[in-house]
Amino acid sequence: MQRRFWKPLKLKAAHRHWLTGGLTALLLNSFGSSVSAQTVLFQETFRGTSTSDIFLSGGINGFPCLTAATPATATAPSIPACAEGATDPAGSGALRITANGPEQRGFVIYDRFIQSQFGLSITFDFFSYNGIGAQRADGITFFLLDTLATPTQAGSFGGSLGYAQRSFGGGVPDEPGITGGYLGIGFDEFGNFANDAEGRGAGFVAPGAPLPPGCEASPFGREPDPATRTIVPDSVTLRGRGEGTAGYCFLANSGTRPEGIDVPTATRTAARRTARITLKPGPNPTVQVEIDFGAGFQTVIAERFAPAGLPERFRFGFAASTGTFTNFHEIQNLVVRSLVPAPQAQLGVAKQVGSPVNNNDGTFTIPYLVTVQNPSPLNLTSLQVTDDLNQTFAGVPFSIVPGSVRSDTLQVNPNYNGSTDINFLAGTDALTSGQTATINFSVRLTPGTVTRTFFNSAIGTARDPNNNLITDVSTNGVTPDANGNGNPGDDNTPTPVNPAAQLRLVKRITAITRNGVQTRFDQFVDDPNDLNDTAPGFSQLSPVGLANLDRTNPLRSGDEAEYTVYYLSDGTQPIFLANICDPIPVGTTFVANSLAIRRGNAESAGGSFFSPLAPLPPNNSCPDQTNARGAALFDLGTISNTTGDNFGFVRFRARVN
Repeated sequence: MQRRFWKPLKLKAAHRHWLTGGLTALLLNSFGSSVSAQTVLFQETFRGTSTSDIFLSGGINGFPCLTAATPATATAPSIPACAEGATDPAGSGALRITANGPEQRGFVIYDRFIQSQFGLSITFDFFSYNGIGAQRADGITFFLLDTLATPTQAGSFGGSLGYAQRSFGGGVPDEPGITGGYLGIGFDEFGNFANDAEGRGAGFVAPGAPLPPGCEASPFGREPDPATRTIVPDSVTLRGRGEGTAGYCFLANSGTRPEGIDVPTATRTAARRTARITLKPGPNPTVQVEIDFGAGFQTVIAERFAPAGLPERFRFGFAASTGTFTNFHEIQNLVVRSLVPAPQAQLGVAKQVGSPVNNNDGTFTIPYLVTVQNPSPLNLTSLQVTDDLNQTFAGVPFSIVPGSVRSDTLQVNPNYNGSTDINFLAGTDALTSGQTATINFSVRLTPGTVTRTFFNSAIGTARDPNNNLITDVSTNGVTPDANGNGNPGDDNTPTPVNPAAQLRLVKRITAITRNGVQTRFDQFVDDPNDLNDTAPGFSQLSPVGLANLDRTNPLRSGDEAEYTVYYLSDGTQPIFLANICDPIPVGTTFVANSLAIRRGNAESAGGSFFSPLAPLPPNNSCPDQTNARGAALFDLGTISNTTGDNFGFVRFRARVN
């Protein structure tokens, strides 16, 4: 059986990594990744058999619904399936807010927050088609809701399009608008959303009289007298803030669009329109609406001032309705982006195993260290780490060493047992931007005759400022972002442990050569995050060298660094067919004839260098089989576990480009 060993080690430099990687990668710049002009904050096609996240929905006659869903696929918290079953194949469906029957209505609200501070660009396809009646009706609204609002239903329908309030008169109670309304954008076939009939806008008041709550004039003036407006069919209308039966005032209208908001006799495909809503933050926020009718985006409402007091976070949603006249009203391909790159919440988890201790009673004590890290600029809350050891040690008796679950900074769950209770934490901790925390615990294992290697991962979860769930599966070691690419989410190598076989790897920088003068580092420096470098067996060969380079005196072009990987086999059986691969650090070039191997007390030349992109030999331990940077590969064969013959190192040099 061949055992492959590649271990990413964190070599720190002050508070930032200077040397990291697999085993070590030399970073010449602190930041170097490119970013796009916009960040996707949320997207949902509505084409599938369920939604990807939580939506609140409600209406009558079975709407809204997903046309490609079935009751079995569209389970909560998804938008439900249509009552008539799936009418579209998976991948070709839509969010149907109403069918083309009379007096229908529906709404959906995305039940998470979207940040506004980086601006918003919101695009979606909408379809209003195949209606019945001389004038099709009514329309679709897209609305933004204040972060403090928790609506469970839409506003009034008819001409209010599920956003604004509505007054019926004749002793019939008024219907309120949507709770926490900030901005409603109506794509209106019939045209009633543009006028203040039925009490929309809280009723117009005479010029000079106080405006109703929610309709306060901004310092930039108010739209012309709404009493002069009538129905504006095939138009887009903006309405502002509102609460209950007050507000939701008219802000702007596009005028009748000759292209039409709906296509009365068409199929869905022919009726496609794409809306783009741009909201710019600042002391005087602005909003702009564009529509692609099929020949590119056209501005239908030019950039204008949005309601004052732009909320920091939004919920958003859609509503639609029909009356005596009707249309299908459907949505596809919603994408919400920031206008400038927005920071994304991240959570990183790493898990390292220490040396199994033979208790000489048939049991082994295995120490673990879990590292959790928040590398993002956003604070996280509700931190939790889970570890299901039933899956790891299936069929092998285990228990948690009493009192071993501990953390210096996090509130641990004293009832964690890895089986019926897999939560390490109470779940109430916050992890601030840049913060790192650790959890220690130990497992007592009774392997009996089982000699296999056990692989294990911990799973971290937390909530970002918008209450979105952030998740990461641990990677082996103590560095959550083991490959140093700024994304801990793509590092998830399981942590292996075999009580019968143990190979420890410790990497150090043992020399620097500058201008022909070599400086050697011959002192041992303990890395408190590495459980291996102080193992008793290393007394035979101390792993001297630097774990950290001094950031104040960084490597320069032409400097050479000597890297040494110490190994120690201190398990209860030898390591067979072992090989160690060390990719050449980024920004450096391998120094020819610098490979060396030491076995016990005998040192000799050895190992092979594979130039970048050269094919690697079969069954190698290199983390990247494309060999993009070149690699030093050392074939060690069998490593004894007998003291005096169970240690050594491999070594090479690299020159900074």
